[in-house]
Amino acid sequence: MNKNCRTLEQHVQALTETLAQTRIELSQEAESRKGVEAKADELAALRRALETELAQRVEVEAQWRQELGTRLEPARLLAQPELAAWERLRLEPG
Repeated sequence: MNKNCRTLEQHVQALTETLAQTRIELSQEAESRKGVEAKADELAALRRALETELAQRVEVEAQWRQELGTRLEPARLLAQPELAAWERLRLEPG
């Protein structure tokens, strides 16, 4: 009977050690997960900021192009007769 008791005690001891090791591993995994989740949150915030900045830049660029086009339109209209003359000269034979 003592032999059986010793065997059972050894099994209990082995299981206790395994359980302790598993708890340590789970704790480490939980800490690692917290770090990964924090990094994911940080990256998501950076992405939102970049998307906002990009949208603002696109809007500013559109306004800039519109202003530039408005400023260039009179010059374009003035240059059209000259461009048409150059085009005619280019297309004329010989």
